[in-house]
Amino acid sequence: MYNLQPKKHYEAALLAIKKEFSSKDPQLMAECSGAVWHDGILKVIYCGQPVSVSYPDGQVSLQEDLLSHEEEIVILQYLTWAKGLPPRGRWLSFRELKGGYNHWVPFQKEILFPLASAYHGRAEEFKRQILRSKGELVEQGDAGGIVYVLPKMPLYYLLWNGSADQPPRSSILFDQVAETYLPTASLYVMAIEATKKNFFTGDRGKK
Repeated sequence: MYNLQPKKHYEAALLAIKKEFSSKDPQLMAECSGAVWHDGILKVIYCGQPVSVSYPDGQVSLQEDLLSHEEEIVILQYLTWAKGLPPRGRWLSFRELKGGYNHWVPFQKEILFPLASAYHGRAEEFKRQILRSKGELVEQGDAGGIVYVLPKMPLYYLLWNGSADQPPRSSILFDQVAETYLPTASLYVMAIEATKKNFFTGDRGKK
């Protein structure tokens, strides 16, 4: 679902969403997604960094970092399909999303287990990283916080250190309105890519 498709499939998906993006009203996309439309460019914040998307050709650029094809697709899908609903603060696990239960095991293996392992015994560093990602701390688990991946797309992160008889674990929750912006497959990709950026970039996540 995430990294099982050949590269050519991603290229086809990128071309398809660029075509759909070019058919939409850029001002309406900006209003519904929380982006800013000015002088032929849609500007949107992704993982705390400004991303520019040219209209109508859909070229995505991030000044301080490189974006994968998967991230480009997710950003374009978000802009193109945004419905404008504000986050509700009601949270769902990935397995509660439409079709998510069928992909719950790979989602755990791909990101939840690595996140829990990387920050095992490092709850304070986990909190610091949430703050570096411009997130807001919450008093749950051993560490937790809400980080906005895109203007109307928050992720709720939780970490438990575990004990002698309990392994460490992590959780990534999605706002109830997430599925009005992206399908489950794209939320899968978004959560993994954003978590890598927020918690595993450079020396982050390393013991």
